[in-house]
Amino acid sequence: MSTRGLIHFKNMDNQTMLTLYNHHDSYPEGLGRNLVEFLSKGRIGNGMGLDVQFGEFFNGFDDLVAQTVVFLKGNTVGEVYVELPDSWDMGEEYVYYIQELGERDFQVSYVEPEFGKHVGDSYRKQHEVVLFSTLTNKEVVK
Repeated sequence: MSTRGLIHFKNMDNQTMLTLYNHHDSYPEGLGRNLVEFLSKGRIGNGMGLDVQFGEFFNGFDDLVAQTVVFLKGNTVGEVYVELPDSWDMGEEYVYYIQELGERDFQVSYVEPEFGKHVGDSYRKQHEVVLFSTLTNKEVVK
C-alpha cells in the first residue's frame, strides 16, 4: 500500500503556487521528516554570492519551491508529480503546506484529512500540525 500525500506551496497572499503529489511514505515520519530535514538547513535571502550551496540558501520563496521539487524528485521516475495548484482528491492521506510567512520566513505543516473530503481553510486552521517554522526555528518531528 502507498501512503499518498499532497504538498501545497503557498505564498504570503495564501495563493497556491504549486501542488505536488507524492506517491509513497507521505506520513509525517517519512515525507514530513524529509521536508523538515531539507528545508530547516536553508535560509531565504535576496541575492546570492558565489559560495551558496543547494539546500542551504534559497534566493526567495520561489527558489525554495524549485529546490524542494529538485530535492524530492532526485533522479527518480514517477513517485513525485507536479499537479495543478490546489489539486485534491487523489487518495491523499496527508496534506502538507509549505507556507511563506514573510520575506525570509516560512513554515512546514500538515493535516490529515477525512477520506475524500477537501481540506479548506477552516479545516486546515482547526487541524494543522506545524512541523517546522523559521519564526521559532524549531523542529517538531523527530
